[in-house]
Amino acid sequence: MVIKTVYQTLENRGNQDYVENNGPFLCSRNNAWLGNGYYFWDSFIENAHWWGWKVKKFTNGYFICEAFYDFEKQFVLI
Repeated sequence: MVIKTVYQTLENRGNQDYVENNGPFLCSRNNAWLGNGYYFWDSFIENAHWWGWKVKKFTNGYFICEAFYDFEKQFVLI
């Protein structure tokens, strides 16, 4: 097993319970950088904070969701 910790940066929409119960979230926007998929930061939570604070500049703040990914089974465990 090759399990890594991954992080997903999400806008704070006042829906913490929904995020905790339903994440991770698929990105399916037409302008998604790498197409439809689950976008995670691998290993470094600092990168997830950088995305929420410097790049997206979420005005209401953001959540960092932690998940564990098994690279052999390709399955996300929360």
